[in-house]
Amino acid sequence: MLVTKLKNSLKAKIIFVVVILVLLSIVSVAFFPDIIYRAENRIDQTNENAADIDEVNTDLLTALYHECFVLYLEAAQRNSDITIEELFVGEDTEEYEDMISNILYDWQQEFEEYSLLIDYYCYDKNTGDNAKNTARSLENAVSYGVDKAETNELINAYSDIFQITFDEKGAVSVDGIFSTNEKREDLVIKSLVQISKQSLDPYDTDILNRIKMPTGFSVIYAVPRTSSDKVSLWNYSYRTHYSTIVDAYTQEGAITLYITMLAIVALLVLFMTSKRMNPVLERPKKWYLMEAAFVGVFFVIAMCEEGIIDLIHDGSSMETTSEILSWFSCSVMALFSIYGIWYLSLRFIRPVFTLGIKEYICQYSFFYQIYPWAKKKYKELKEEIAHIDFSDKTMKTIVKLVIINFIILALISALWVMGVFVLAVYSLGLFFFLQKYYKRIGKDYQTLLHGINRMAEGDLNTTITEDVGVFEPLKEELEKVRFGFKRAVDEEVKSQRMKTELITNVSHDLKTPLTAITTYVELLKKEDITEEERKEYVETLSQKSLRLKVLIEDLFEVSKATSNNISLNLTEVDVVNLIKQVSVEHMDKFEQRQLDLRWYLPEEKVILSLDPQKTYRIFENLFVNIQKYAMQGSRVYIQVEKVNEEDRQNSSDSKEHVQISIKNISAEELSVSPEELTERFVRGDSSRNTEGSGLGLAIAKSFTEAQGGKLSVAVDGDLFKVVIRW
Repeated sequence: MLVTKLKNSLKAKIIFVVVILVLLSIVSVAFFPDIIYRAENRIDQTNENAADIDEVNTDLLTALYHECFVLYLEAAQRNSDITIEELFVGEDTEEYEDMISNILYDWQQEFEEYSLLIDYYCYDKNTGDNAKNTARSLENAVSYGVDKAETNELINAYSDIFQITFDEKGAVSVDGIFSTNEKREDLVIKSLVQISKQSLDPYDTDILNRIKMPTGFSVIYAVPRTSSDKVSLWNYSYRTHYSTIVDAYTQEGAITLYITMLAIVALLVLFMTSKRMNPVLERPKKWYLMEAAFVGVFFVIAMCEEGIIDLIHDGSSMETTSEILSWFSCSVMALFSIYGIWYLSLRFIRPVFTLGIKEYICQYSFFYQIYPWAKKKYKELKEEIAHIDFSDKTMKTIVKLVIINFIILALISALWVMGVFVLAVYSLGLFFFLQKYYKRIGKDYQTLLHGINRMAEGDLNTTITEDVGVFEPLKEELEKVRFGFKRAVDEEVKSQRMKTELITNVSHDLKTPLTAITTYVELLKKEDITEEERKEYVETLSQKSLRLKVLIEDLFEVSKATSNNISLNLTEVDVVNLIKQVSVEHMDKFEQRQLDLRWYLPEEKVILSLDPQKTYRIFENLFVNIQKYAMQGSRVYIQVEKVNEEDRQNSSDSKEHVQISIKNISAEELSVSPEELTERFVRGDSSRNTEGSGLGLAIAKSFTEAQGGKLSVAVDGDLFKVVIRW
């Protein structure tokens, strides 16, 4: 019935495990008193057997001896106004008062190290004054034959009790009260006598000869067993004494009890994770506790010796019922915590036997889950270090590296002795990392240098595609330089080509009318021509002369525009009215080619400060260009509009501009780029069948720019578009 309930209820399982762990904790603590009794007897026996090799702790005994003088002064001053020199020198002089006060102060400071660990009772026979720092009846140790039960109480409470007595003449003696070994008592007496003769040696010898010893004064010192691990009258090492305690409790079954309980908890884990209780062993979702489980196992195992023995040994000093109950409850809670950690740790290690080590790590390891994230962050940091941009502020990266290094060194420093070894390993790893980083910088430098050499040799098409780390910003700047040089070279090549074409075109365009003129002049020289033929030849000569004049004038205009030698007569011009006027004058030719002009003009006037003559020439050249190259029977779109700068570029500048666009369909396929169409002596038809000079768009562009505007040409298939913006 219980198994079925546990099988079906997670809450029931938890309650069942908690109850079992509490019972195991209570049972464990129930064995503690017997273990304590047998172990403490073994410790006492061991200490007695070790009496022959013990030495008195002279530092402690010296401090206790000096404290007798301090307590003697305090007792005397509680009953009278006696001064220090009167008590210890006996002369009515202040010569030694300050020196003796300093000595007593030093002795008081010397005793403070032990004052919280050692109990005392002092008794002045002359005045009957007494004082103590404990609630126990240490005064009964002065009188022999007191109640045996009370004597046993003192023996059980203290590991060492002895009395230092100054008789009526100031002679020092030691009584080993309740001493279990006479040899130890003799060691204390001999040591104290030796201390009493030498204790004032560091001070002025005149003081040593004059100082008076206490008289009729006794002090009982007692070392509590609870303090025996920290302070002892005997000069065996703390480690040796503690080893004695550990060995005693181990031999009396403390470790055996602990291991037995851990084994029971392990069986409980096997039972709770068995197929009978869990037909399907599933991992708690998102509980990545493999590392915590192993830490828990190591913690519980580490408690196997010192931890559990300290817990049990603390009960040896408990006397009152309240102290025992408090110790009992604390012990149960401590063991419940240990057994709980052991249970949970084994519970989370248990699946390794069903999943296998690899799958278990994948499902339970916290570090395995954060490994991709840590690896990514490591790569990011590595890339950040390898690609430090020295043109920007690198303070953030430097601070990050300093903090990481500080954390690593702080963790290493916390390892104490092992820290030196770990620091050596860390330094070695840092050396190899910096060496690798330095080699990478050298390799990146050589890659960058090789690219620069190729560019220096004239290969401006080369690009550095490799990652050059910290030189990446320099590579980007070098790419800009390469692009600038390449563009300059391309512009120069283009300029040279255009100059060649200019000479060729000028020669061709000038030679054609000149040849015609020469030919017709020769024809006119003939005498056998008719009058009608003569008139025809003269007409042709007139046309060719005009053609030559236009070419020369256009060339002159372009030359002046190129050299910024254009004189402008600026005035207020209505652009809409001016463009209409130009179109009217060319309307006959538009009609001859059946070109349909479509207007998109604003209703209001568009006034600009322009040179009317130069602006007229701009529009005239554009319309002439349309008449020559537009497809016959097509439509021509002319649009004038006002645009804002923010509308075009999303800028906060709301400056208004006038934009004029003229679009038409080209009769011939345009094989020239839009940029070249505005160059000098460039035509849309490469065969140069038309009579144009090739300077129309160049002149229009020059005149537009001279008046602070911008003329651009765009070609989209057969669509030819000119945009002017002022």
